[in-house]
Amino acid sequence: MTNIRKILWVSVLFIASFLLTVPGLAQDLQDENADEPAARVARIKFIEGDAQLKRIDGEEWEKAALNLPMVEGDELQTFEGARVEIQFDNETYLRMDENSIVKIVSLGDEGTALSISRGTALFSVLTFDTDAGYLEIDAPQTTVAITGEGKYRIDAGDEFDRTVSVSVWDGGTARLYTLDSGFSLKNDQTATMNLDGTYAGKWEVARSLQSFNDFDQWSADRDDLISKSLADAHYGKYYDSNIYGADELNDNGSWQYDNSYGYLWRPYDRAISGYNDWSPYRYGHWRWLPYYGWTWVNDEPWGWSTYHYGRWIFLNGHWFWTPYSYSSYYGGGYSWWRPAIVYMGYIGGRICWYPLAYNYRYYNYNWRYRNYWPNHRRGRRDRTNTNTQPTSQTPNAANIARGDKLRTPPLQRIPRSAVISAGRDVFGKNRGGYETAPPDVSREILKKNPAQVETPPILPTRTEINGKRSPDIIVLDRKPLEGDRTVKIGVGDRKAGEPMDKTLKNQKMYPTRPPLTTIPRVQPDGKSDVNTRKTGVFPRPVTPKKAKPTSTPPIYRPTPATKSEERKPSPPVYRPQPTSKPTERKTSPPVYTPPTRRPDPPKREEPRNTYPAPTRTQPPARPNPPPKSPPPKSSPKSETKPAPKPPVPSKKSDS
Repeated sequence: MTNIRKILWVSVLFIASFLLTVPGLAQDLQDENADEPAARVARIKFIEGDAQLKRIDGEEWEKAALNLPMVEGDELQTFEGARVEIQFDNETYLRMDENSIVKIVSLGDEGTALSISRGTALFSVLTFDTDAGYLEIDAPQTTVAITGEGKYRIDAGDEFDRTVSVSVWDGGTARLYTLDSGFSLKNDQTATMNLDGTYAGKWEVARSLQSFNDFDQWSADRDDLISKSLADAHYGKYYDSNIYGADELNDNGSWQYDNSYGYLWRPYDRAISGYNDWSPYRYGHWRWLPYYGWTWVNDEPWGWSTYHYGRWIFLNGHWFWTPYSYSSYYGGGYSWWRPAIVYMGYIGGRICWYPLAYNYRYYNYNWRYRNYWPNHRRGRRDRTNTNTQPTSQTPNAANIARGDKLRTPPLQRIPRSAVISAGRDVFGKNRGGYETAPPDVSREILKKNPAQVETPPILPTRTEINGKRSPDIIVLDRKPLEGDRTVKIGVGDRKAGEPMDKTLKNQKMYPTRPPLTTIPRVQPDGKSDVNTRKTGVFPRPVTPKKAKPTSTPPIYRPTPATKSEERKPSPPVYRPQPTSKPTERKTSPPVYTPPTRRPDPPKREEPRNTYPAPTRTQPPARPNPPPKSPPPKSSPKSETKPAPKPPVPSKKSDS
């Protein structure tokens, strides 16, 4: 059994080595793996001051730099006086104030999730479609789900400020979740929550009277610059919207037309005058990027798109950039981000590279590291370009269907000065130290054809460079910031690539019942009126009506009184007063209520008769004489006794 296993393993290794030696099959395998990985990438678009970053697969803190790529799992910190802007695409920007901590929890085609454990961050969302993806932010005991374009500021507090605040303006809307509740935050509103004290975990929502500080003003200025740059960009004309950052080329170069390649971009002399003997992929350094491997970080502030998309072409003694290669343009599809578009080789103890020519497919020099992260999701491979490719890229392209076979442009000549090299002991460990390769090395590497089968050079891995990188890359003398470890960041247990909004909305906002959508009202004609304005939030359960009794009890209706009865006044009711003074008895309808006792006896007034005047004349009633002595006090049993009869007037004559 053991011998059989050995034979099988030898056979597998032999077949693998055979495939690598067959030009057609090996090239197909390399091209197939060119789209791996497909993880999304953000970048540091602006940096001022001291900031540092830690990768998901490393323990060392690196110094942040302009145009540094960021991927899922990266954590970025800013120190006193520092500010950083992170660009996710042409529509989404995150800006960090000083003494802040932000981590990219999830970054993919399905959406983005970040955590802010300390400090202040501001999201500027130019356009947003909830059907295309999610955008969520976790803060101490808080999760914010952005639901529209606008500005969103999150203040996570620190060891001195024990509050969390979320502000929304410029038309923004969001849903806020805490450990025991959830609600919607509308435009121009601010919600504040205390982390400690009697009202810990309770939100206070008020109208946002935005008082701009220096950080807000800086963010507003950045929005103005980006809006102007995007307005002047050539998206849909020279490049598609997947090539984000290309708007920075507007003020640093011009577009020219060439009969062999179509429209090309050439940098202005002033844009490269600060670099001695400038050429692509010379001024910058190599960084290890999770999910990709070795990645080029350019020093030119405008060069993000030119080093991760398209090709550089040396034409008539100058360097030009095209957004597409020959195969990618006519093959159509998604504009893939690449860590660097170069040919790389190892000759004479030196690692050498130069810009990959327009005619060749992507050369994946990181091919051997494609399984370095076996458990990480690679991203969607079915991404397609949602924007129409510019028809002005190639001569007569407007009359030619994409994918048709055209005459391949002539192979471009790469000058020997474009071959850059670094010793193996320097590569990836220093920020710079690269130089033009010696003439014999340049001639040797330029003889190699990138289309031929060749195993990529064995480059140092992350584990090999740990502890060996120079202080201009690794942070050695600054202690990283720490958030409050006693406070939970976010509300639920988040999984990479999965949004929390839907789950939290069902748990926090509608824990037992789904939200009310429509309640049709039945009209007399039997049809339901769905356009009627609804009331309430949830449909209330209908209480069953009680059954009607079979026999109806008789209804008492009083007999109407006759006219004589109506005119007859009711006899006065005598009620003794708890006082020793004699009381007056007045005739009043229909119940006599004595007036309230006053210090002085009330003046004698004639009783007001509110009844109609009698039809027959009768002598006026004589006033009754006061009783000789006050009646005895009634006992509790007097309640059941009938009222005493009024005294009979005397029959003596008036004379």
